Parts: sequence; structure tokens; C-alpha cells
Amino acid sequence: MRPIRRVIMKPLFLIVRWFGARLVTIFYREVKQSGRDDIPLNVPVILAANHPNSVMDPIVLMTSFERPVHFLARAGLFRWRIIAWLLKTFHAIPVQRQQDGGDMRGNTDMFAATHDVLGGGGVVGIFPHGQNVDERRVEDIRSGAARIALGAESAHDWSLGLIVVPVGMNYEDRDRFNSRLLVRWGEPILISDYAERYADDPKETVQELTKDLLEGMRSSAVHLDETVERNTLDLVRGIYAHQLHKDLIGDEKILEDRFFIERRIGDAIAWARDAIPDRVDRLLTQMAEHHSLMQRIHLRERVFKGGQGNTKYRRRALRSTLRMILGLPLAVWGVLHNIIPYQITAWLTRFAAEEAIVAVTAFLSGIFWFSLWYVALGYAVYAVNQSILATVLYGLSVPGSGLFAVAYLRWLRSARNEVLAGLILRRHPSLLAKLRQQREQIVHELDSVREQFLDATDSEISQYLEQRSSSL
Repeated sequence: MRPIRRVIMKPLFLIVRWFGARLVTIFYREVKQSGRDDIPLNVPVILAANHPNSVMDPIVLMTSFERPVHFLARAGLFRWRIIAWLLKTFHAIPVQRQQDGGDMRGNTDMFAATHDVLGGGGVVGIFPHGQNVDERRVEDIRSGAARIALGAESAHDWSLGLIVVPVGMNYEDRDRFNSRLLVRWGEPILISDYAERYADDPKETVQELTKDLLEGMRSSAVHLDETVERNTLDLVRGIYAHQLHKDLIGDEKILEDRFFIERRIGDAIAWARDAIPDRVDRLLTQMAEHHSLMQRIHLRERVFKGGQGNTKYRRRALRSTLRMILGLPLAVWGVLHNIIPYQITAWLTRFAAEEAIVAVTAFLSGIFWFSLWYVALGYAVYAVNQSILATVLYGLSVPGSGLFAVAYLRWLRSARNEVLAGLILRRHPSLLAKLRQQREQIVHELDSVREQFLDATDSEISQYLEQRSSSL
């Protein structure tokens, strides 16, 4: 029975993995991998990643790595049969968590299972935080990954060649369709290097490896100092990131540069909060007032990036209006042909009690109901016209128009604001000039703070630019 199950599960895993890869490429317009080629393919590996995006994180890791990944998943998820089936298809290993009221003694089986995978040269995936975390903060992690790694190597006389790879999941905007994602694979940590220390003091060595892994994860993901609030970062980044990128790097737009700039802005805010707090408070107040005025008149940041005046901005608003009108028929077609399975999927997710279950429910029910609906539509169209070509063309238009409708509705929200801003600027032509003057004053002040930050700290900017130049 077990060999038959393995025969069935292997192609099933490949099918689900393929579908997951398509889902990732559909949802994100760019998924960039950095450092993955430095990972050896012939040794056991533990992938340890931050966890900002629920179910999408393991899907991205699974589809980004060439070898099957056995993920650790909390045991409570295995209570639901269909979810347990999906997790087992993905080679998941249940782990008991104290915060869920689980029996921690049951993790003996988890350690045995991971040691067996690693002993066979396999790959284990783990999210050391044990739960979803903020997008821009890598908090302290649990010691599970270190205990698994050191235990597996020790059990095999330190001969496995096991490595732990810190992974940073860097989402441009984890909830926004057609955004970008950078998966940064950190420098592998060779576990056999800890052999002597583990023999002398296993507990202390676990803590040391956990600390080294945390540093690797923070280097791979965008990590903000605890003193930096997310809304403060967004405020400074919105006004200054484009100018800083242009000054340091130029007009070339690479995803790694975007996250590097974001990290350096976070570092500078943390430094300034401590070194020049009064000046920072005044500057942030000025920026908040400027941003609030822009929001009231529906003005977007990009109006300042190209240096265009009122005329060009009104032309942009006119183009947005034309795009809105021309795209409306296809968007309506997409909504009408996809609204029923979408509503069924949304209705089913209401019965899920927690975020992870919501995501899995939406994923599985979406696959089922959209597939069933498309087959039914195709059958009905063929029954009416008896034309295979017409049925195929119709069938291709339905999911494509559905994806277009999603992108169109998201774009429509921003385009509406752009049109409103164009109308306001037509009635008050001096308003943009006033805002531009405010912006120039703020940028000048930020330039001054930047110079102080670079003079007072050992910044990574020069090192990054040198590495960037050598890799291009």
C-alpha cells in the first residue's frame, strides 16, 4: 500500500508544484532570485526563512528550489482532512507548538522525521519565527532550526555536510497583485564547523547557531530597527527614495537596489532618532503635513519624479481617462464570466477560523470552483455552436479576462485619484508649484541628514555599490 501511495503522490506533488509556480508567476510580475546559485545541490539543506506572507511563503520556496522541500507545519493544521492531504502532498512534517497547547513531547517524531530527511540528503524548510511576522522586521527566532541541524549532524558523526541557508522573503507589497518579490538566499552556514563547541556545550552551541542564523536572515531580508515604525519608513521612502536611488545608483531600476535603499533609509531613521531627535521630529511633522495635503487632493508621488508641470500631469490624467474607457468592456466581460466562482470561493473562506486556513481554503476552493466553472462554460458554448475553435477561443478569453479585470479594478482606484488630481490642478494651477517648493525644502533637509548619517556611521553604501559594479 505504501509503495502505491508513493507512486501516486509523486506525480501529484509535481502537478501541485507546477500549479503553485504558475500561481506565483501570475500574482507577481517579477520574482527575482539572488544568491541561489551559491547553494550546493548534493548536500542536505535546511532552508530557514522569514515568514511575512502566510501560505505564499512555502509556495514560493517550494517552487524556487530545484529539490523537494519538506516543510515543518504546525500540527493543528493537520486536523482538517483536505488541508492535511495538501500538506502531506507538499511533504510537510507536523510540529507541536506550545502556544497552540500542543504536547511538546510529540516533537520527538518531528526531530526523527527531519533527521531522516537530512540523513538521506534531503531538504527541510522551516520558518524559525513559528508564525507570520511583519514584512519589514526580522524579530528574534526560535532555536528549532539550530537544534534540528546540530542534532542531525551529531547523529551522523558530523559527516553529512549539512548546511543551513538563511532566506529573506522580500515582498514589494505582499497583498498587491502584479507587485514584485525578491527571494534573497543568504550565505550557507556549514554545521560541521560547530562540532567541537557542540561536544563541549550543546545548549550554548544551539544558542550560538541560532544567533548566527538570525544575523543571516536579517542580512537577507529587509529588517528595520525596533525604533523605526513602518509608517515613518513609508513616509520617508515615498518622498526621498526616488531621489536617493537616482543620486546613488542612477536611473536603472533593479529590485535588489530598491530593497537596499529601503534598508539604508531604515538605518538612517534609527540613527537620526537617537542622534538628532528634535530635528527629526520637526522634519517628520513637515513631511506628514505635506503628505496629508497631497492625499486630500489625490496627488501621487510620481508627479514629482519626472519634473513635469501641470500641463503634463493633466495630459496623464487624460490618458488615464481614455484607458479607463477602453479597458472597461474587457473588464466587464471578465467580471461577468468569473464572478460566480469568485463569490463561491469568497463565501467558503468565511468558514475558516484563522489566516493560514483562510489562505489554504481560498487556494484549494479556487482551484476546484474556477476549474469546474470553466469546464461548464466550455461545454455550454460547444453545445450551442458545435465549433471546437470557437469554444477554445472563448475558453481562453474567460480566465484571461478575469485576470485583466482584477488588474483593471486595482488600477482603476489609482487612476480615479489621478483624474481627480488633474481636475483639481486645472482649477488651482498654483497648487502644484507650492507643493513642489515644499518638496524641494524637505529633500534639501533630508540630504543634510543623509550627509550627517554617512559621516557618523560605517555605512554599507560604498561596499554595496562596489559589489554591484563588479556583478554587472
